Amino acid sequence: MTGAHGIILKTTDGGSTWTHQVSGTGLNLMSVKFPSIDTGYIAGAITASQRDTGIILRTINGGASWTVSKFSDTASYNGLFF
Repeated sequence: MTGAHGIILKTTDGGSTWTHQVSGTGLNLMSVKFPSIDTGYIAGAITASQRDTGIILRTINGGASWTVSKFSDTASYNGLFF
């Protein structure tokens, strides 16, 4: 689950408990997709005060850590499709 201000929450028990994951960004995170059990991507949207940044995050270890890719455009990345 993702949310405002870089929030990433992870569950491994069907949603009974959630743990906070470090995202490395304060941008709003809009969509998360895991094409495999270890590899996942998150799309981030710009905010009014951050008009110069689009963002995509990637994990290759099931969400234990995330790599941030920032883009110098004013796109709002709201979804991911595979």
